[in-house]
Amino acid sequence: MKALQPTSPRRSMLDTRNLEAFVTLAKFMHFRRAAAALGISQPALTARIRALEEEVGGPLINRSNRTLSLTAAGEVFLADAERILSLMERAVRNSADIFDGPAGTLRIGACSATIATGLLAKILHEARRRFPELEITAEEDSPPALAKRLADGKIDCMFGITFGISFPEGTVSVPLTSFRAALVARKGTVKTLANGRPDPKSLKEQTFIFFETVNESPVSIENALSFVPRRTMKLPTVGLIASFVDAGLGIAILPEVAAPKLGPDTELFALEHSLLEIRAMRLSSSNSPVLLQLFRMLGELSDFERLL
Repeated sequence: MKALQPTSPRRSMLDTRNLEAFVTLAKFMHFRRAAAALGISQPALTARIRALEEEVGGPLINRSNRTLSLTAAGEVFLADAERILSLMERAVRNSADIFDGPAGTLRIGACSATIATGLLAKILHEARRRFPELEITAEEDSPPALAKRLADGKIDCMFGITFGISFPEGTVSVPLTSFRAALVARKGTVKTLANGRPDPKSLKEQTFIFFETVNESPVSIENALSFVPRRTMKLPTVGLIASFVDAGLGIAILPEVAAPKLGPDTELFALEHSLLEIRAMRLSSSNSPVLLQLFRMLGELSDFERLL
């Protein structure tokens, strides 16, 4: 089979069916499975991928080996293709929400701290009271993972701890509440000073478990304790972090209100001058009427401390 050679890209509108075919193939990395997921034949899928490569001016899929892989251009193009499809879906949903009025839909994401403290339940209860026809779907993940899904258009808004996380320019944020941070560790793991506070030298030798991505500086720890930990571990939920801490596999900084999740062998040290703020976030380009109504509601209920 003759290899596809890079050419000058055509100045034409990309066919969304070809974009969808490419994104699906990138997910499965298998022509037969991707074709089945799309409900088309394998030759039809191959034709769509070929047509897309002709449109962009070069190969997006490596076909030389038995195992498919993306080319360097394919890796870059995939992120853009996913974003284009997401924006198109959002445009259709925003229009549908206008026609449907209060009977729209929202996809929200929440971090473990927002759920464990009962804050999300209070938000959902108030949203249901004000917008009884609104359909809400939700997912739980770490704040960095939710921020990425928000940027990619996979969710409409997120509720979570946002300190130390990068958001796209123009992101709209509403402060909900803040919780005092606490250092948690298995009893006897951390040496203490005469005043009962953790010994900083002892802390520097510990493995810190945190929510942020591994390849970024754990800035929440640096902010609270004034040093960058030597060893870190990433876990996605408060429950998992509490289990690892209780087993003596590391220490962590968590909202003080998450203490009920800790085991009997875990001790907590309040960090009086460190606060973990929880915010509601959405993209400024997300103009769904129901989403705007929800954020107006959140602005009116800015003092969420009374709801907890």
